[in-house]
Amino acid sequence: MHVIRQFVIAAGLSLGTLAPAHGTDLPDAPGRQQVIESCSQCHSIDLLAQRRSADDWSQIVSQMVGQGAKMTDEQFQTILDYLSNHMTPAKTPPAGKAGQ
Repeated sequence: MHVIRQFVIAAGLSLGTLAPAHGTDLPDAPGRQQVIESCSQCHSIDLLAQRRSADDWSQIVSQMVGQGAKMTDEQFQTILDYLSNHMTPAKTPPAGKAGQ
């Protein structure tokens, strides 16, 4: 019974990681599929959909490579470009400057 429970928990965690891989929260732009394929192996799309600065994404993706994420230099750049261009905090105009 204990072994079955561990299997069910492990299967549920695996499915939870793979289920969001459709990327519904990621903008449709060049590099999106590479992000889904490379990053959702370990991370949920919810985590990837977090907004971070381009510098933060560079550090994060570099850390993931350092921890064993497998990707070519070209894939690294594609992922970094996508995250830096589409998954950064929205730029809002300074107070009083909207619509000018």
